[in-house]
Amino acid sequence: MTARYDALLCALYDPAAPPPVPADRVARFEIERTRRILDIARLISTQWPRTSALARAWSGDDAVHATARGIPGLRATAQSFADAVDAAFATWVVANDATVLRWVHRFEQAKRGKSDATRPPTADELRRLTSVSDPARVLDAPSDLMQTVRTVDFLTARGATAEMLRQIALSGPATSIAFFARGGQVYAVPVG
Repeated sequence: MTARYDALLCALYDPAAPPPVPADRVARFEIERTRRILDIARLISTQWPRTSALARAWSGDDAVHATARGIPGLRATAQSFADAVDAAFATWVVANDATVLRWVHRFEQAKRGKSDATRPPTADELRRLTSVSDPARVLDAPSDLMQTVRTVDFLTARGATAEMLRQIALSGPATSIAFFARGGQVYAVPVG
């Protein structure tokens, strides 16, 4: 019984898998699979709008499909569906060849307070953040990541094509960005 459940679950999250159901239930199965994959796509585009736009530009639907295929394997360790999507999408991003995609994802994860790539601010950085009462975290980027993020925002707001988004590259000097919350909003401020 467990093997049947596992096969069904894996097929529900793999758009290329043949439906493991009787012929008279294939249509309902396909509807359910589509609903689940659309839920994943919605969550990705909501939680990581910039990374999602770049992922679609670089790989079309592969980011969503790879994330979906990773969900069944995370059911034992993820505390929620959102955590499973987070882990599966992060795995896809890390495996991707586009450096800009990985750094924009790190930026969005840091803004969500979910990045292992951040560190506490130095004393000098804290002095620059005079009005910050909540603990800040700092992301050290190899380029001007804030400019890259603004470029992604500018282009996506104007309906840029995939080709235009694939032209975005990391550039400029290395920067450090502090992330802190105030009044329910999370802010990103260059500190070095």
